[in-house]
Amino acid sequence: MARIHESLPGSVTPASRRRSDVDDEEEEDEVSVDGETPRPRKCARPSDVDEESGSESPERPLLPENYRRSPRGASTSDGGPRPHQPGSIVRVALTDFVTYTRADFNLGPNLNMIIGPNGTGKSTLVCAICLGLGWDTRHLGRAKDIAEFVKHGSKHATIEIELAADPARQRKNPVITTRISKESNKAEHLLDGKKSSKKQIIDFARTFSIQVPMPVLTARPAAPQEMTDMHEELKELRKEQKEKQRSQETLMADLKNLENRQRLQQGDYQALQDRKELTERVAALEKFRPFPQYKVAKDAHTEAKTRKKDAERKHRELEKKMAPNLNA
Repeated sequence: MARIHESLPGSVTPASRRRSDVDDEEEEDEVSVDGETPRPRKCARPSDVDEESGSESPERPLLPENYRRSPRGASTSDGGPRPHQPGSIVRVALTDFVTYTRADFNLGPNLNMIIGPNGTGKSTLVCAICLGLGWDTRHLGRAKDIAEFVKHGSKHATIEIELAADPARQRKNPVITTRISKESNKAEHLLDGKKSSKKQIIDFARTFSIQVPMPVLTARPAAPQEMTDMHEELKELRKEQKEKQRSQETLMADLKNLENRQRLQQGDYQALQDRKELTERVAALEKFRPFPQYKVAKDAHTEAKTRKKDAERKHRELEKKMAPNLNA
């Protein structure tokens, strides 16, 4: 397995520089015997002059000779490139993982070093290798939930690790793919495109003697105390943000339940409203009940009065007809 080394801040590449000819020259005052104005005399430094020939020595290289040599074992006896050992990491591809939108790392067969300032994603690559080989987040000392490793604004993250094949067992390099879902907070593992369990991935890695899990990454960056305090404050703010998010999710769930209950009770509410409206209408009509009764009674009185007048008129007519008979 390829080893990843993080550079320490403050490391300096050894280098040497020459001073210019003007800086190398020293002026000495030469006093003339006859009292004339002294003339400057140039004296070269011993390091810039060859003792035998008296000429200036050639410029020294920026790096010592041992810095420019190829590492031991970098090539084979015939001069060709050294192949990867079985089980060593050949390639790592990340998609929407933490800070990486898309990144490909092609690792060599020897010692691989990832060098960069703090916060550029060196430890993120180590976390990707650890998670990609099937191990839990507790070995990393970072986020507890694996969904936290999905880049902000994305729904999924992908880790693809290509290992050097063992010629005795594989024809081509095996590829382990890990897909992390932010919504389900779970990881799905594929071995050469076939779905596999986490245990199968771990057992497969052990066949190459890959040393996983890695040690917990708890090294503090070389930064002032102010940066450490700001980091702790950021962690507290993140914790508070998570608590508020959980509270918001609970409130949203309660609101959704209340809305569902409101929709279910909408029919009963409408029926009650209709009944109330009908009750008010009946009460209003009850107040107008005497008016039609009065009209009916008035019409009956008018009709009776008319009949009375007709009866009186007929009575008078009969009296006139019967008057001669009554007088006789």
